[in-house]
Amino acid sequence: MSKELSTPGIWWSIAALSVALSALGLWAERAQEARASEDATAEAAVQWVRAGFQEGDAVCVLPTWDDGPWDGLRGAGAGTQRFPFPALLRGDRIDPVDLARHQRLWVIVTQDAEVRPPLAQGLGAEQAREDFGDGVVG
Repeated sequence: MSKELSTPGIWWSIAALSVALSALGLWAERAQEARASEDATAEAAVQWVRAGFQEGDAVCVLPTWDDGPWDGLRGAGAGTQRFPFPALLRGDRIDPVDLARHQRLWVIVTQDAEVRPPLAQGLGAEQAREDFGDGVVG
C-alpha cells in the first residue's frame, strides 16, 4: 500500500466527506417532503373530482410536475380509462382546442400553485371551489 494512502489525514478526509454527503442527502429528502402535499389532502381532492365527474368533463393538475393525484383520477369517467387519457389534461399550456372539447374542466391545485395564463384565459367562470388544506384546492 502506498505511504500516501495510509496516512490518517486522508482517511479522516474521506470520513468527513462521507458524513457531509450523508447529511446533504438527509437534508434534500426532508426538503422534498416539506414541499409535497399530504397524500390525504390530495386524495380528498381526487375523490371530490371523481364524485362530480361527468361525461364531457376533463381534469388538470397544477403544478404539472405533481404526479400524486394522477393515479387516482384514472378511471373517473369517460376519457380517463385508457391511454392516451384525453380527459386528463397535462401541462401549463393546454391547447384551447383541447379545452373546447370538454364541457367542464376540473382543476386540482397542489403546492399552493396558481392558475396562470394561458390556462386561466381558457377556463371561464369558476363554478365551485373546495379547499382541502395543505395547499390543495379543487
